[in-house]
Amino acid sequence: MDPNIKYREFLYICSSIFIAFLPQSLMANDSSAALSTGGIILEQNDDIIMLSEKLYLSPTKVRVEYEYLNDGDSDQDLLVAFALPQREKLFEVMGDSIAFPLYLDFQTWIDGENTKLIEGYRYWVLEDRTIQLTKNLNSDMEYYLALRQQNFPSNEVTKVVHEYTPAVGGGIPYYNYKTMKDALLEISSNEASRKEHGHFLNCTDVNDALNNLEDWIDFMQKEKGLDPSDEENYGQYLVRYSTLGYILKTGKNWKGPIKNFELKVTADFPFFLNTCFPGLERTSETSYEFKATDYVPEKNIYLMFHKSIDWDRFKLLK
Repeated sequence: MDPNIKYREFLYICSSIFIAFLPQSLMANDSSAALSTGGIILEQNDDIIMLSEKLYLSPTKVRVEYEYLNDGDSDQDLLVAFALPQREKLFEVMGDSIAFPLYLDFQTWIDGENTKLIEGYRYWVLEDRTIQLTKNLNSDMEYYLALRQQNFPSNEVTKVVHEYTPAVGGGIPYYNYKTMKDALLEISSNEASRKEHGHFLNCTDVNDALNNLEDWIDFMQKEKGLDPSDEENYGQYLVRYSTLGYILKTGKNWKGPIKNFELKVTADFPFFLNTCFPGLERTSETSYEFKATDYVPEKNIYLMFHKSIDWDRFKLLK
Protein backbone atom coordinates (compact mmCIF):
# COMPACT_ATOMS: atom_id res chain seq x y z
CA MET A 1 0.00 0.00 0.00
CA ASP A 2 1.10 3.56 -0.75
CA PRO A 3 2.70 4.85 2.50
CA ASN A 4 1.02 8.23 1.98
CA ILE A 5 -2.40 6.57 1.95
CA LYS A 6 -1.55 4.69 5.14
CA TYR A 7 -0.44 7.98 6.70
CA ARG A 8 -3.68 9.70 5.74
CA GLU A 9 -5.69 6.82 7.21
CA PHE A 10 -3.70 7.14 10.42
CA LEU A 11 -4.37 10.89 10.56
CA TYR A 12 -8.08 10.35 10.01
CA ILE A 13 -8.32 7.83 12.86
CA CYS A 14 -6.33 10.07 15.22
CA SER A 15 -8.32 13.20 14.39
CA SER A 16 -11.62 11.36 14.81
CA ILE A 17 -10.58 10.11 18.25
CA PHE A 18 -9.34 13.57 19.26
CA ILE A 19 -12.55 15.32 18.24
CA ALA A 20 -14.72 12.67 19.88
CA PHE A 21 -13.18 13.49 23.25
CA LEU A 22 -12.87 17.27 22.80
CA PRO A 23 -16.01 19.16 23.88
CA GLN A 24 -17.34 21.69 21.41
CA SER A 25 -16.25 25.23 22.26
CA LEU A 26 -19.64 26.88 22.47
CA MET A 27 -20.45 30.41 23.61
CA ALA A 28 -23.96 31.81 23.90
CA ASN A 29 -26.47 34.57 23.41
CA ASP A 30 -27.84 36.51 26.36
CA SER A 31 -30.95 35.03 27.89
CA SER A 32 -33.21 36.26 30.66
CA ALA A 33 -32.75 34.11 33.79
CA ALA A 34 -34.43 33.63 37.14
CA LEU A 35 -33.60 31.93 40.44
CA SER A 36 -36.26 29.46 41.51
CA THR A 37 -36.63 26.12 43.27
CA GLY A 38 -35.27 24.52 40.12
CA GLY A 39 -32.06 26.60 40.19
CA ILE A 40 -31.29 29.13 37.48
CA ILE A 41 -33.89 28.91 34.73
CA LEU A 42 -33.46 30.48 31.31
CA GLU A 43 -36.90 31.90 30.65
CA GLN A 44 -38.93 33.77 28.09
CA ASN A 45 -39.30 37.53 28.62
CA ASP A 46 -42.40 39.20 27.21
CA ASP A 47 -41.41 42.87 27.55
CA ILE A 48 -37.77 43.21 26.44
CA ILE A 49 -37.21 43.47 22.67
CA MET A 50 -33.79 42.76 21.15
CA LEU A 51 -33.55 45.63 18.68
CA SER A 52 -30.19 44.53 17.31
CA GLU A 53 -27.41 42.03 17.73
CA LYS A 54 -23.99 42.41 16.11
CA LEU A 55 -21.95 39.26 16.56
CA TYR A 56 -18.24 39.07 15.69
CA LEU A 57 -16.63 35.61 15.82
CA SER A 58 -12.95 34.82 15.35
CA PRO A 59 -10.52 32.23 16.78
CA THR A 60 -8.88 34.96 18.89
CA LYS A 61 -11.80 37.13 20.02
CA VAL A 62 -15.57 37.08 20.32
CA ARG A 63 -17.52 40.32 20.61
CA VAL A 64 -21.29 40.72 20.67
CA GLU A 65 -23.16 44.04 20.79
CA TYR A 66 -26.83 44.21 21.76
CA GLU A 67 -29.47 46.91 21.87
CA TYR A 68 -32.53 46.15 23.99
CA LEU A 69 -35.83 48.05 24.34
CA ASN A 70 -38.07 47.59 27.37
CA ASP A 71 -41.51 47.76 25.78
CA GLY A 72 -43.29 47.37 29.12
CA ASP A 73 -44.98 49.99 31.29
CA SER A 74 -42.51 49.64 34.17
CA ASP A 75 -38.77 49.22 34.71
CA GLN A 76 -37.51 45.65 34.91
CA ASP A 77 -34.66 44.43 37.09
CA LEU A 78 -33.62 41.06 35.70
CA LEU A 79 -31.00 38.43 36.31
CA VAL A 80 -29.44 37.89 32.87
CA ALA A 81 -27.35 34.83 32.03
CA PHE A 82 -24.68 34.18 29.41
CA ALA A 83 -23.74 30.50 29.01
CA LEU A 84 -20.08 29.47 28.68
CA PRO A 85 -18.42 26.05 28.50
CA GLN A 86 -17.74 24.75 31.98
CA ARG A 87 -14.05 25.51 32.56
CA GLU A 88 -13.46 22.58 34.88
CA LYS A 89 -14.95 20.10 32.41
CA LEU A 90 -12.87 21.39 29.49
CA PHE A 91 -9.73 21.32 31.60
CA GLU A 92 -10.38 17.80 32.84
CA VAL A 93 -10.93 16.41 29.34
CA MET A 94 -8.06 18.31 27.71
CA GLY A 95 -5.55 17.26 30.36
CA ASP A 96 -3.02 18.94 32.62
CA SER A 97 -0.63 19.75 29.78
CA ILE A 98 -3.09 22.23 28.21
CA ALA A 99 -3.94 25.53 29.87
CA PHE A 100 -7.40 26.61 30.95
CA PRO A 101 -9.64 28.05 28.22
CA LEU A 102 -8.93 31.72 27.65
CA TYR A 103 -12.40 33.16 28.19
CA LEU A 104 -11.35 34.01 31.75
CA ASP A 105 -11.06 37.54 30.29
CA PHE A 106 -14.85 37.67 29.74
CA GLN A 107 -16.06 41.27 30.16
CA THR A 108 -19.42 43.01 29.92
CA TRP A 109 -20.29 46.69 29.40
CA ILE A 110 -23.77 48.13 29.95
CA ASP A 111 -24.30 51.53 28.33
CA GLY A 112 -20.53 51.90 28.15
CA GLU A 113 -19.78 51.01 31.79
CA ASN A 114 -17.86 47.86 32.72
CA THR A 115 -20.14 45.60 34.76
CA LYS A 116 -19.32 43.24 37.62
CA LEU A 117 -20.45 39.67 36.86
CA ILE A 118 -21.70 37.00 39.22
CA GLU A 119 -20.00 33.60 38.96
CA GLY A 120 -22.68 31.11 37.98
CA TYR A 121 -20.74 27.84 38.00
CA ARG A 122 -21.73 27.00 41.59
CA TYR A 123 -25.31 26.44 40.49
CA TRP A 124 -24.26 23.86 37.92
CA VAL A 125 -22.54 21.47 40.30
CA LEU A 126 -25.81 20.69 42.10
CA GLU A 127 -27.51 18.07 39.98
CA ASP A 128 -31.03 18.63 41.34
CA ARG A 129 -30.89 22.29 40.22
CA THR A 130 -29.85 21.71 36.62
CA ILE A 131 -32.95 20.04 35.18
CA GLN A 132 -34.48 23.20 33.70
CA LEU A 133 -31.10 24.45 32.48
CA THR A 134 -30.24 21.27 30.65
CA LYS A 135 -33.65 21.28 28.97
CA ASN A 136 -33.10 24.80 27.66
CA LEU A 137 -29.47 24.34 26.60
CA ASN A 138 -29.79 20.72 25.40
CA SER A 139 -26.67 19.88 27.38
CA ASP A 140 -25.62 17.73 30.30
CA MET A 141 -23.93 20.14 32.70
CA GLU A 142 -21.45 21.27 30.04
CA TYR A 143 -21.91 24.97 30.72
CA TYR A 144 -21.74 27.49 33.50
CA LEU A 145 -23.40 30.88 33.53
CA ALA A 146 -21.89 34.35 33.60
CA LEU A 147 -24.62 36.24 35.42
CA ARG A 148 -25.43 39.89 35.92
CA GLN A 149 -28.20 41.84 37.59
CA GLN A 150 -29.44 44.40 35.08
CA ASN A 151 -32.06 47.12 35.05
CA PHE A 152 -34.05 47.75 31.85
CA PRO A 153 -35.80 51.17 32.15
CA SER A 154 -39.27 51.37 30.65
CA ASN A 155 -39.38 52.63 27.04
CA GLU A 156 -35.62 53.10 26.91
CA VAL A 157 -32.85 51.47 24.87
CA THR A 158 -30.11 49.65 26.78
CA LYS A 159 -26.80 48.77 25.11
CA VAL A 160 -24.85 45.69 26.20
CA VAL A 161 -21.45 44.49 24.94
CA HIS A 162 -19.67 41.21 25.73
CA GLU A 163 -16.08 40.50 24.73
CA TYR A 164 -13.75 37.58 25.47
CA THR A 165 -11.12 35.24 24.09
CA PRO A 166 -12.86 31.97 23.14
CA ALA A 167 -11.80 28.42 23.91
CA VAL A 168 -11.07 27.11 20.40
CA GLY A 169 -11.07 23.42 19.48
CA GLY A 170 -9.05 21.56 16.88
CA GLY A 171 -7.36 18.29 16.05
CA ILE A 172 -4.82 16.47 13.92
CA PRO A 173 -5.00 17.65 10.26
CA TYR A 174 -6.28 15.06 7.81
CA TYR A 175 -5.80 16.78 4.42
CA ASN A 176 -2.86 18.44 2.77
CA TYR A 177 -3.31 20.99 -0.01
CA LYS A 178 -3.41 18.38 -2.77
CA THR A 179 -5.74 15.89 -1.07
CA MET A 180 -8.05 18.69 0.06
CA LYS A 181 -8.32 19.92 -3.52
CA ASP A 182 -8.95 16.36 -4.74
CA ALA A 183 -11.71 15.95 -2.12
CA LEU A 184 -13.40 19.21 -3.12
CA LEU A 185 -13.25 18.32 -6.83
CA GLU A 186 -14.73 14.92 -6.03
CA ILE A 187 -17.64 16.53 -4.16
CA SER A 188 -18.22 19.06 -6.95
CA SER A 189 -18.68 16.23 -9.45
CA ASN A 190 -20.47 13.84 -7.09
CA GLU A 191 -22.34 15.42 -4.16
CA ALA A 192 -23.00 12.00 -2.63
CA SER A 193 -19.28 11.64 -1.94
CA ARG A 194 -19.43 14.49 0.59
CA LYS A 195 -20.48 12.11 3.37
CA GLU A 196 -17.17 10.24 2.97
CA HIS A 197 -15.39 13.34 4.30
CA GLY A 198 -17.41 13.46 7.50
CA HIS A 199 -17.47 16.60 9.61
CA PHE A 200 -14.50 18.14 7.76
CA LEU A 201 -16.48 19.13 4.64
CA ASN A 202 -20.10 18.33 5.45
CA CYS A 203 -21.32 21.90 4.78
CA THR A 204 -18.40 23.49 2.95
CA ASP A 205 -19.18 25.73 -0.03
CA VAL A 206 -17.10 23.79 -2.57
CA ASN A 207 -16.61 26.62 -5.09
CA ASP A 208 -15.60 29.05 -2.36
CA ALA A 209 -13.14 26.56 -0.88
CA LEU A 210 -11.65 25.63 -4.25
CA ASN A 211 -11.12 29.27 -5.24
CA ASN A 212 -9.26 29.98 -2.02
CA LEU A 213 -7.29 26.75 -2.02
CA GLU A 214 -6.12 27.38 -5.58
CA ASP A 215 -5.00 30.88 -4.55
CA TRP A 216 -2.97 29.38 -1.69
CA ILE A 217 -1.39 26.81 -4.00
CA ASP A 218 -0.60 29.46 -6.61
CA PHE A 219 1.04 31.63 -3.94
CA MET A 220 3.17 28.72 -2.75
CA GLN A 221 4.32 27.83 -6.23
CA LYS A 222 5.02 31.34 -7.53
CA GLU A 223 6.14 33.18 -4.39
CA LYS A 224 7.70 30.42 -2.32
CA GLY A 225 8.83 27.91 -4.94
CA LEU A 226 7.03 25.10 -3.12
CA ASP A 227 5.14 22.21 -4.69
CA PRO A 228 2.09 21.02 -2.69
CA SER A 229 1.72 17.98 -4.96
CA ASP A 230 5.04 16.62 -3.68
CA GLU A 231 4.00 13.31 -2.08
CA GLU A 232 7.41 12.88 -0.51
CA ASN A 233 6.65 15.79 1.83
CA TYR A 234 2.96 15.14 2.49
CA GLY A 235 3.01 16.41 6.06
CA GLN A 236 4.68 19.70 5.13
CA TYR A 237 1.55 20.93 3.33
CA LEU A 238 -1.18 19.96 5.81
CA VAL A 239 -4.35 22.08 5.92
CA ARG A 240 -4.73 22.91 9.59
CA TYR A 241 -8.08 23.75 11.15
CA SER A 242 -9.70 25.10 14.30
CA THR A 243 -13.29 25.00 15.55
CA LEU A 244 -15.51 27.51 17.30
CA GLY A 245 -19.14 27.32 18.42
CA TYR A 246 -21.71 29.82 19.65
CA ILE A 247 -25.10 29.18 21.26
CA LEU A 248 -27.41 31.44 19.27
CA LYS A 249 -30.84 29.89 19.92
CA THR A 250 -31.18 31.50 23.35
CA GLY A 251 -31.73 34.76 21.46
CA LYS A 252 -35.36 33.57 21.14
CA ASN A 253 -35.96 34.20 24.85
CA TRP A 254 -36.84 37.86 24.35
CA LYS A 255 -40.02 39.48 23.01
CA GLY A 256 -40.39 38.72 19.31
CA PRO A 257 -37.58 38.22 16.77
CA ILE A 258 -34.22 40.00 16.73
CA LYS A 259 -35.08 43.15 14.78
CA ASN A 260 -31.64 43.49 13.16
CA PHE A 261 -29.07 40.72 13.27
CA GLU A 262 -25.51 40.85 11.90
CA LEU A 263 -22.88 38.12 11.99
CA LYS A 264 -19.27 38.60 10.93
CA VAL A 265 -16.72 35.78 10.99
CA THR A 266 -13.09 36.82 10.66
CA ALA A 267 -9.56 35.55 11.20
CA ASP A 268 -6.06 37.02 10.93
CA PHE A 269 -5.15 34.48 8.23
CA PRO A 270 -6.72 33.41 4.90
CA PHE A 271 -9.28 30.65 5.48
CA PHE A 272 -12.42 28.98 4.21
CA LEU A 273 -15.23 27.73 6.40
CA ASN A 274 -17.01 24.49 6.97
CA THR A 275 -20.30 25.58 8.54
CA CYS A 276 -23.95 24.66 8.21
CA PHE A 277 -25.08 28.20 9.06
CA PRO A 278 -27.25 29.26 6.08
CA GLY A 279 -26.71 32.58 4.32
CA LEU A 280 -23.17 33.25 5.54
CA GLU A 281 -21.28 34.69 2.55
CA ARG A 282 -17.63 35.52 1.96
CA THR A 283 -16.76 39.23 1.86
CA SER A 284 -12.94 38.95 1.77
CA GLU A 285 -10.26 36.27 2.05
CA THR A 286 -10.40 36.71 5.85
CA SER A 287 -14.11 37.31 6.49
CA TYR A 288 -17.70 36.09 5.99
CA GLU A 289 -20.88 38.01 6.78
CA PHE A 290 -24.63 37.52 7.25
CA LYS A 291 -27.38 40.10 7.86
CA ALA A 292 -31.11 39.67 8.51
CA THR A 293 -34.12 41.59 9.81
CA ASP A 294 -36.78 40.11 12.10
CA TYR A 295 -34.45 37.19 12.66
CA VAL A 296 -35.45 34.16 14.73
CA PRO A 297 -32.37 32.04 15.60
CA GLU A 298 -33.38 28.43 15.09
CA LYS A 299 -29.95 26.83 15.33
CA ASN A 300 -26.60 27.35 16.99
CA ILE A 301 -23.39 28.24 15.16
CA TYR A 302 -20.56 25.78 14.63
CA LEU A 303 -17.53 26.90 12.60
CA MET A 304 -14.53 24.99 11.30
CA PHE A 305 -11.78 27.26 9.98
CA HIS A 306 -9.66 25.54 7.31
CA LYS A 307 -6.64 27.81 7.25
CA SER A 308 -3.69 28.53 5.01
CA ILE A 309 -0.19 27.98 6.29
CA ASP A 310 1.70 31.11 7.34
CA TRP A 311 4.73 30.32 5.21
CA ASP A 312 6.93 33.12 6.51
CA ARG A 313 6.42 31.94 10.07
CA PHE A 314 6.84 28.33 8.97
CA LYS A 315 10.26 29.10 7.48
CA LEU A 316 11.39 30.79 10.69
CA LEU A 317 10.48 27.73 12.72
CA LYS A 318 12.42 25.32 10.50
